[in-house]
Amino acid sequence: MSTFKRILLLTALLGLGAQSAEAALPKDKSIQGFGLGMGADKAMELLVSAYPACEISRSYQPESGSNAMSGILAGYAVETGEIGNTIKKFGCNTTDMIDKLNLKLVNVESDVGQPVYEISLLRFYGDPAIDSLMPIKYQFDSIRRSLFEQYGNPSGQLRIKTSTNQPSVKIKGKKVAAPANDYESYNITYVWGGKGLKAQTLTYCMEHCGDYYLTANINIVKRKSLLPKNTFYVRSIALKLVDSVLEERQFDWSYQRLNRHSSVDDN
Repeated sequence: MSTFKRILLLTALLGLGAQSAEAALPKDKSIQGFGLGMGADKAMELLVSAYPACEISRSYQPESGSNAMSGILAGYAVETGEIGNTIKKFGCNTTDMIDKLNLKLVNVESDVGQPVYEISLLRFYGDPAIDSLMPIKYQFDSIRRSLFEQYGNPSGQLRIKTSTNQPSVKIKGKKVAAPANDYESYNITYVWGGKGLKAQTLTYCMEHCGDYYLTANINIVKRKSLLPKNTFYVRSIALKLVDSVLEERQFDWSYQRLNRHSSVDDN
């Protein structure tokens, strides 16, 4: 190889390395209209609008050293139904999906508006193994396309097969292949905002993240007997969007609060 070609190859490799180390921050800092940094009052207003028939629960900071709760608001939560044995049990929602939404709020001592620093949404669509009429809008390609349009290309991804084929068996001393498995499933994980993340760290983000980050864990399934063939459907998706700066402020406050209580107890 000529010296010129070696220089070109080295330049290309260095360029790829620099590109892979860049943190692809999510373009949008919201999930279903709930945004990082919005105040507690605004968050409650949107919750009532988005889930008008549902009960919105409030969580509070626990008192140090006891099971009692303080009067400090910690977050909101909504659950629109139940999931048992892959069967959807509808509650307050009127759609064919089940949502579990959690919003975590910064303490009032750090910010009187109590902005949202973490948004978590678990959405359960269904299972084509028992529901052959799942809408086309729940196809994996469609939902993935929507995620990429909203948040941009992820900085890391991981795909793990969760279904297994039946092992071969012996009948009267002869090895007989088991029937082909009609059901195939995978867990897909995407992360936005992780700088230089490896596959092992895709499900969480620590000091290598930017000021905010997003993770998406998606369970996809398909049945070979269903039409259209070779089509994966999303059974569930779990989104987690975090403001790292506000989260650090919250952790600092919790640590200081714990120390204050410990000092009082010691005296």
